Amino acid sequence: VHELQVHQTELELQNHALLEMRDQLEQRLEKYADLYDFAPLGYFTLAADGTIQELNLAGATLLGQERSRLIHQRFGFFVSTDTLAAFNTFLAATLIGASRKTCEIVLSPEGSPPRFMRLEGIGMVSGADHQCRVAAIDITERKQAEMARQQSELFTKDVLNSLSVHIAVLDAQGVITLVNAAWRRFFEQNGGDASCHVGVNYLNVCRNALAGDDSAEAQAALQGIYTVISGAQVCFHLEYPCHSPTESRWFVMRVFPLSGDRQGAVIAHEDITARKQSEKALREKADLQEQLAKVAASAPGLI
Repeated sequence: VHELQVHQTELELQNHALLEMRDQLEQRLEKYADLYDFAPLGYFTLAADGTIQELNLAGATLLGQERSRLIHQRFGFFVSTDTLAAFNTFLAATLIGASRKTCEIVLSPEGSPPRFMRLEGIGMVSGADHQCRVAAIDITERKQAEMARQQSELFTKDVLNSLSVHIAVLDAQGVITLVNAAWRRFFEQNGGDASCHVGVNYLNVCRNALAGDDSAEAQAALQGIYTVISGAQVCFHLEYPCHSPTESRWFVMRVFPLSGDRQGAVIAHEDITARKQSEKALREKADLQEQLAKVAASAPGLI
């Protein structure tokens, strides 16, 4: 009887410990269920054929339906036609691999605006079935910002390409980051190589010109560009000759700093040959009129 009483006491203690462990497990399960259901990301468990086995509330919101109605529906049904192939490739790679896979798709559920999503998935085995767990991250705002930036860059390029002035944009080190069509045409038509194309340091181009015939202009340009980039000067301009074997030409260089947080400069070369020729013609005409006036003054008797 004593042994039975001791055994009964041991069983009661074990039962009490088991009950406490069960309560702890239930609390943890409830905690993780809350974390799963109310997570800001969409979580899905997909079968090998892409049907939804489980999902949280955020996932149901992304697909635009009640969670109970989405069970056993194919996830690919909600993927846009343009990105469905990418999703199928992602699903297949996730199921056969042990590492995490990613892809970007567009969700287009009926009655809701399309949203850009980044999927991260990893495969798992449940019994004899292959499944994958997928986290869906909404990147719509980032994609929209990227597209807006691309549209802004295209707009800027269109505006710059419509100008006849030769324009280049330099970064803080003097490296060319953008040129317009007029800049490219000028160097192509004048036998220029890649010395003034995107990726080249324009300050080095000016330094290399110090050893040539135009060393004075190159030195002035180098100093002017550097002072604008460094912020020591708000603008700079320089008129200089740029003669070709067939004609005399003059240009004016104007340098302005980049606005905002970006440090650098915009360089504009404008052909002022017509203006210089007009000024020369006016000077020659004025000289001729002065000479005629002197001749007339020295010979008053002549009509």
